[in-house]
Amino acid sequence: MTPRFRHQGYKLSLTLPVNQMNESQLRNGIVTVNIYDSFTSKQYNDALNTEAPTEDGNNGAIPSYNILNMSMNYRWKSWGIGATINNLLNAKYFTHRYDFWGGKFPGAPTTVNVKLSYRVHK
Repeated sequence: MTPRFRHQGYKLSLTLPVNQMNESQLRNGIVTVNIYDSFTSKQYNDALNTEAPTEDGNNGAIPSYNILNMSMNYRWKSWGIGATINNLLNAKYFTHRYDFWGGKFPGAPTTVNVKLSYRVHK
């Protein structure tokens, strides 16, 4: 198997064969690396499309933002292990305007998820 690049929308995927990892018995597995971007354009919080934020922060434009994400997976026979990193560059952004949050509802910081899987049926 040769390396494969796939492009789907804003998602770029690279699949690499792994013939031998170190000196362990993990052989002939497949490593998949995905890097994908999520872009959200500028939004408005009120029907008047107010640009400047109000004093209480409840109204005003919500700036556009870009979030870069990455996932890595290794599959060997029926086993799989993987990790996903959301907001890889720890972008600071907000997604809504609410009085409770001082006018801005913050977006999620960098988060990491790890998984271990076993496929029962092929």
